[in-house]
Amino acid sequence: MEESELHHDRSPLAGVVRELEALPEVDQFLSGVHVQRSMRFRQAIGVLVRMIMEARGWEKTGRKGSLGVRSPRKTRTPRHNTGGLAFWFIRGERYRKTDGMPFLSVKERCEQFEKYVDSQNLSMDA
Repeated sequence: MEESELHHDRSPLAGVVRELEALPEVDQFLSGVHVQRSMRFRQAIGVLVRMIMEARGWEKTGRKGSLGVRSPRKTRTPRHNTGGLAFWFIRGERYRKTDGMPFLSVKERCEQFEKYVDSQNLSMDA
């Protein structure tokens, strides 16, 4: 889960969702239950991920990352995804290390690079 957040810029759930969904009991439960019960189960998985991540020194960012693309709504069938990493899960909470991330995000690197380029252009103009 930590590797998913650190090295792949995806939610921790993305690091384990395929293994979780591959369990026959989980797949059977999510494919055969009422939407509300399924939602509560998926929320409980999110709470479990949060407990593990917080115990390892991570905190929630308040953002969620995509895990899949929902299929068009069909009556009397459980909602699932048609693309992405997960078949049943839609989004997963994003986290950051409480003592700071060891790597800059692409957005932060772009800002840093643009400042550098601008400073080089200013020094060339002078």
